[in-house]
Amino acid sequence: RRACCEGCQRPAKLCLCDVLPPEPVQTRTRVVILVHPKEVRRKLGTLPLLRLCLQDIIIKEGDRFPEPEEDPELHRLIADGVHQPMFLCPGPDAVELG
Repeated sequence: RRACCEGCQRPAKLCLCDVLPPEPVQTRTRVVILVHPKEVRRKLGTLPLLRLCLQDIIIKEGDRFPEPEEDPELHRLIADGVHQPMFLCPGPDAVELG
C-alpha cells in the first residue's frame, strides 16, 4: 500500500497541502454541492479538497437534483430571497463567469 498524506489524504507523491489554505476559507457565497454517489467514494475527486478549502459547504448526495417536495430544506437554503442560485457544471462547453 502506498503512503498517503495525512492532510489531503492523497498519495504522498500527489500531495496538494502546499497549495491548500491553512484553514478552510469562510466565504460570503453559500456553496451547495450536488455530488453523485460514485464521486463520494473517489478519494482523488474534488469533494475532499473542497471540504479542506471551504467552510460551511452543503453537500447533497444524489444522481439528480431533488424536487422541492423531496428536499424542502435544500430548496429553502438555495432560494432564500437573499442569495442568487447558480448552477455550475464543469465540462468542455462550460462558460467562464466573470
